[in-house]
Formats: sequence, structure tokens, C-alpha cells
Amino acid sequence: MVELHPHFQNAIVGGGGSSPIGVLLALAKSYKSETVETREIALLALCNALAGVQTGSTSESADGQRDMIFEDICRNNGLGVLSELIVSSSSDVASPAIKDRASAALSLCVSSVGAVSMLNRDADIGRKLRREYERTVSDPLFSSPPASSSSVPSYDPVSHGDIAVNLARILAALEQPRISGDGDGGAVSSSWLLISVLPRPRKDSCGRVTAGSICRPPAPHEVGSALALAVQSASFLGNVLKLLISTLDSPDGRLLDSRERRNQLLERTVCLLANSGLGGRSAEGGLHPSATKNAMIVLAKLVRNSGKRDPGMMQRARELRGMEIMREMGRRAGMV
Repeated sequence: MVELHPHFQNAIVGGGGSSPIGVLLALAKSYKSETVETREIALLALCNALAGVQTGSTSESADGQRDMIFEDICRNNGLGVLSELIVSSSSDVASPAIKDRASAALSLCVSSVGAVSMLNRDADIGRKLRREYERTVSDPLFSSPPASSSSVPSYDPVSHGDIAVNLARILAALEQPRISGDGDGGAVSSSWLLISVLPRPRKDSCGRVTAGSICRPPAPHEVGSALALAVQSASFLGNVLKLLISTLDSPDGRLLDSRERRNQLLERTVCLLANSGLGGRSAEGGLHPSATKNAMIVLAKLVRNSGKRDPGMMQRARELRGMEIMREMGRRAGMV
């Protein structure tokens, strides 16, 4: 006779009190009684269930199945379970592999309006998720992998790259995620962690970023780093730029008060637009349309918002041919 796992046994004997989704969530959070492998499989099964209904047909039955899965997740506090796994600071509760799977599941959940609404009602979860993104991206190993896997055995660039991609998608779906940190230092740090993943423009022989150098392919990320892997995702830069749009729209004037920070955002955004036709950033070749569109919005808002405080921003954008590039791209897309 086949011996059932206790969670499945309870689901059957308990008169249907636990659903399959509830069982998977129970397994995923049971770090004291379950192995990491079992918990990973449970989260993978949850991701497969969510991905299955998203890639299925748009028929009434598929819509009904999708609603049932999201309702089941919410009924079992799935959004809370996944969020707590993602932000946990304990390697016993959530290893990088567990965080990777949990963030993937939550990033699939935010395609549901109901799930986004529930997450928006809990400001604390949004702040914790934002801090986790910042912690992931600010780790020196994120952009510079260890010389050997034996030197930092717990650091897996693939998992950390995936976590950054998933968190960017989650945060971009929420309503203006809060900038973490108190005072100017925390806000500036947070905005820089969004800007820092954008393409880094080349410099000319005199060490300056010019209209000529900015159109050259950007400086490459370190091969094998989590950042190099993250930017290969078709959605990553588009979601980061969406977060920067929220930052520029924020009534909090501290966020981009630094002239240096505004200039870095301007140069990197123009560099991204100037190189948007290059392959290698998505499976289809070139940037994802959402990244190009959001970069144009960021550039327009940056120049407009900085106009009164810093008229030099418009002049610098023109020096780099940023406005010319944006108008040409808009014309080709039928936007102007």
C-alpha cells in the first residue's frame, strides 16, 4: 500500500478541508519538517499550475480555472506565505532556491487584479518586497560573481538573477511601491539601485559620455553575473523603468534631487534607447517593446520634471541627441 505524505493524507481524511493548492503551500512553508527539495518541488508545482492557466486558452473554462486557482491561493493565505518566504532573512526558512521559486509564483499571481489589490492593501508587504529587491541588487556579488563557486558556495547567480527579475515584476504591478529608508541617504540609495541595472554608456577617449559614444554598444556586464543573466529577461528592464516612472511621479522631491543621479539616469536611458535595436536582450532580439516605451516615458518625465530646478537637463539631453532619438523612435512607432 502506498503511504501518502501527511499533508496529502490530512487533505483526504480531513474531509476536503485542504485543497491541492493548500497542500502545496503547506509543504512550501514547512521548513522544519520538509526537505528543501520537497519544498522546491511544491513551489514548482504551484508555478506550473499558475503558468498553465496563463498560457491556456481564453475560453470560459480557462477563465474559471484561473479564478479558482487564485481564490484557492488567497483562501490559504498564499500571498502571505509566498511573500514571507521571499523576504525571510533565514537561510533555513528560505534558501536562494526557495526564494527563487516563491518569487516566481508570486510574480505569476500579480497577473490577477484581485491578488494585486490584496497586496496593495498591506503596505508592509510592499515595503518588505522592495527592501528584498534592494538587498538582492546591492549585493556586490550580483554584478561581480565570485572567482570560484567554492569561495561563496551559497551564491547562485542564476537564482539571484531570477529573484531580481521576479521582484521587479511584482513591484511594477503594485501601486507606487514605497521607497525604503529614512532620509536622503536611503532614498538616493533606492533610486540608484534601479538606475544601476540600466545599460552603462561608453565614454570617448577623453573619458566623457558624448552623442557619439552613447550610441555605441553599452559596456558589458560581467559574464556569469546575476545582473548579466537578469537583463536577458525580456521583461526585467521594462519593469525597472516602470518603477523609475513611479519614482519620477512621486511627490517626494528627495528621490532624484542629486544632479549626478539625474544625469546618470539621463545618460543610461538615452544609451538604452540608442541601442534598443541590438539583439541579445531578449529571445526575439532587441529590447522588449515595454522597455523601449517606458524608457521614452522616463526620458520625457526626467527632462520635464527637472526643467525648472535644472534647465541644464534639457541641454544635456539635446547634447546626447536624446530628444532626437526619442522623437524618431516615437515616429516609427506611430506615437508622434
